[in-house]
Amino acid sequence: MTTTPTSNPESTAENQAAQAASRLLFPHYSQLDPSWGFEVGTERTMCGLVSVKSVIDHYNGKSGLETPDIKTLLDIVIGANDAKANGMSHAVEVELLKAQGLVAWRRNWEAPASDPQWFVDNEQYTPEQVAAVTSQQFEELIVDSVPERELLSITASLDEQNPVIVSVKPGFGGNRADHQIVLVGKETSKHGDSFVIMDPEHAPGSTLHTEPVERFFEYFNNRAIFVKQ
Repeated sequence: MTTTPTSNPESTAENQAAQAASRLLFPHYSQLDPSWGFEVGTERTMCGLVSVKSVIDHYNGKSGLETPDIKTLLDIVIGANDAKANGMSHAVEVELLKAQGLVAWRRNWEAPASDPQWFVDNEQYTPEQVAAVTSQQFEELIVDSVPERELLSITASLDEQNPVIVSVKPGFGGNRADHQIVLVGKETSKHGDSFVIMDPEHAPGSTLHTEPVERFFEYFNNRAIFVKQ
């Protein structure tokens, strides 16, 4: 999964420019920020909601649209009776993104079946969502293994300047349970490839950071939410 670095010193400036271009202009949002007004003791379960909020704000900020406040989003989740032990379900997160006029879909590469019709029958996917899932699955046919397919689709989304919400296992960062983060770029250096990450579990005032692609896949639990305008 690594990329061999160039040995031409004259290309250093070009490489640095390419790395900068691969990183979305994306703010850091912390689920631990008291200004969200979360009920005390629930902050650690809000990574999914805060990740969705950051993605909505990213697109709405570019379009000049009004961004919904976090309480509005949380009320929708509560109204959906999304009873999930450690936060909110990916299906409801997709609905929140969809309600903002975005095309969003979820993937689980460990699912026993991959027929997009299941999403139509069970999660009311629109033709645009089905087309996105179908196209992504078709493009993945050029590689064989699940990690290769995941990397292909995640990289393609980032190359198109679209963030990806992903789930990681305990221990990826400070998380002691399954956790959601947002991938907002992919960079290459002499040390190999890295993802640029917005981790909502980091404290308020934190910045984006990078993690080697290899380490990410050690903790990735094969679930992601893709989105585009």
